[in-house]
Amino acid sequence: MNRLARILVAHRGKWAVLALLLVVLSTLGLPRLRFKNDYRMFFSEKNPELVAFENLHARFAPTDNVLLVVSARSGDLFTAPRLAALETLTQRAWSLPGTRRVDSPANFQHSEAVGDDLAVAPLLRHADRLDPDGVAKIREKMLAEPILTNRLISPDGRTAGVVVSLSLNETRRDAQVLEVAAAARKLATETMAAHPELEVRLTGSAMFDTAFHEAAEADVRILIPTMYTLALLLAWWLLGSVAVALIIGLLIGLSIVTALGLAGLLGISLSPSAMAAPNIILTLAVADAVHFLVGWQNRRQAGDNAEEAMVHTLATHLSFIVFTTGATVVSFLTMNFSDAPPFHDLGNITALGVIAAFVFSILLLPALAICLPARWAGKPTTILSQGFDRLLVALKRAPRRVAILGLAGTVILSQGLWLNELDDLYVQYFDTSLTFRQDTDWTEQRLTGIYVLEYELPSGAADGIFDPAYLTQVDAFAEWLRQQPEVTHVFSLADILRKLNRNFHGEDPAYFRIPESRELAAQYFFTYELALPSGMGVNDQADVTRSSLRLTATLHNISSNQVRNIEARAQTWLKTHTPAHLHVAGTGASLMFANIGARNIRDMIEGEVLGLVAVILLLGAALRSLRLGILAMVPTLLPAALAFGLWGMLVGQVGLASSVVAAMTLGILADDTVHFLGHYKRGRDARMGVTEAVEHAFQEAGQALGITALILITGFSVLAFSHFRINADLGLLTVVILVLGLLADLVLLPALLLSGEKK
Repeated sequence: MNRLARILVAHRGKWAVLALLLVVLSTLGLPRLRFKNDYRMFFSEKNPELVAFENLHARFAPTDNVLLVVSARSGDLFTAPRLAALETLTQRAWSLPGTRRVDSPANFQHSEAVGDDLAVAPLLRHADRLDPDGVAKIREKMLAEPILTNRLISPDGRTAGVVVSLSLNETRRDAQVLEVAAAARKLATETMAAHPELEVRLTGSAMFDTAFHEAAEADVRILIPTMYTLALLLAWWLLGSVAVALIIGLLIGLSIVTALGLAGLLGISLSPSAMAAPNIILTLAVADAVHFLVGWQNRRQAGDNAEEAMVHTLATHLSFIVFTTGATVVSFLTMNFSDAPPFHDLGNITALGVIAAFVFSILLLPALAICLPARWAGKPTTILSQGFDRLLVALKRAPRRVAILGLAGTVILSQGLWLNELDDLYVQYFDTSLTFRQDTDWTEQRLTGIYVLEYELPSGAADGIFDPAYLTQVDAFAEWLRQQPEVTHVFSLADILRKLNRNFHGEDPAYFRIPESRELAAQYFFTYELALPSGMGVNDQADVTRSSLRLTATLHNISSNQVRNIEARAQTWLKTHTPAHLHVAGTGASLMFANIGARNIRDMIEGEVLGLVAVILLLGAALRSLRLGILAMVPTLLPAALAFGLWGMLVGQVGLASSVVAAMTLGILADDTVHFLGHYKRGRDARMGVTEAVEHAFQEAGQALGITALILITGFSVLAFSHFRINADLGLLTVVILVLGLLADLVLLPALLLSGEKK
């Protein structure tokens, strides 16, 4: 290490040029970066719920949509001008990019039998010409139509929905979604300008996708500059030099640019989760620089010239930083075991950034630091060292008591781990500052939820959907779903056939039931299908061979546990009341998100075990001591268990973010532990007693550990303010783990060492 340190310092100019060349080459990947804002990005290609979802789309039609929700600010929608506005909005919605179908109360295809013929026409035509009697009739028809109420019209008549179904080009889906959202917002704004008495809100899957983009954009615009500024200010205060702080700022910036550039070259997509990587890299990049710079400043204060101080610092710290960089990289790479690809991207981009930060710390930092005039070199604040001196005095008084209390408290509090309930509400992935969240909550209160469960119900034969026995089973299942408290609306083609049966029997309510024969059902269906206008067909409800029907249950915006619960009850009902070919699983984005958290935790267990083994091996290699390697597991593993225990007691709900945070923090916790125990072992190797070796570890590593911990905790605290809840939870949980890890490294670990001094 001494020879390597001298080579790095002696040829620092060449190494600095090489480092900058690496940055320039990596920037070639920046133009290739692409942001992904498709909610399906959270699911791997092999995810069973995603496979079922895609199969449903292949047989019927995609569910991508925008829901424009129109509500009267006072009264209801049943006046001629307001109904005319709804009619106009429905017509203009066809102009949105990628529109393949528009459904609203205005263009609902109302059917009536006229003799032996069937008349099918939109409910609203020329609404501006309606007189009060005409408005009253429209109101009666709309609110009496079960296919509409609680789906496209509220029971009080105050709110209506216009569903714009989209056909998106997969090759440019991400850009097209943003175009659709912009056009829909323009349409809503123009409608409200023309009709101030109406309010128009937007939700649906396209707006959900757009919210991912907007959340990431807000984080990039606010969080990264905030953290960058805080990191520089903290470095300036803690290291006592503006110039040194600027060196750290330069290393941070180069590490982030390099990581993102390499991500672009590797074809890694950006997403709201992946966009947390710059914040994480920012905090982790500080760690290597601080360890080197604090050691260099202390050597300068001891009288060494700039070059000798840097040689000594590199020789002293380089081996530890190699191992800690390896442990941190391994812990982030274990995120590739996640079932959610955005976490792969987050882990891989961060790992690239950590490697880049290490490379720049040994190739570029020495040249920059040595160039500084002596008066600009600064010195670390004494606040931390004075605090550690007082802490060490307190620990030496009763180390065994501190160790016992610390271990006992950890064991007791970590039992709260079992109080955590795996649950999520994917609408709440976005905080209330985002328009999508506001509009979706508003829509759920006034009209309907956006959570959907869908079932493909096979009849077992071509044209089998006309079999009365099959239709009766579909209808019974739909009726059961309607009785469930989580459900707001259920729709299938069986509902239309019931209505058609009533139409052809003189509107007799007794005939609002499934047709009695296959022939009647087929005749009604084909008559109805022929009467429908272009773009309003039934192929999104019945497959082309007429062997399966699609049943859609709209739910309240409920939690993941509630979604899984109703799906489990539906499976039980189907297995109890229907033949084997109808024992099908539900699908839909709601069910996909409901299962991703649990699946992610199961998948991450293997990754965390492998990561733990790798970190143990790296710790053992770094410390060259089996006993210290085992002891190092205490501050490396206990903080996560204790953090989730406290989380269980205070919050009690963990979601998607929690499935990766334990693996992610493993390497970060190992970082501080290696530095402390490494210097402790060097003291013991130099024939120091346990107490002297602990004091030596505090002297050599305490300041740097304190500074890096403050910056890490500050960085992840800023991430906790993300507009994207997954990132916010990730940041908050990580802060808790890092605080507990710092206490474990600087209180519990020294207490354990000191309590074993006699042995």
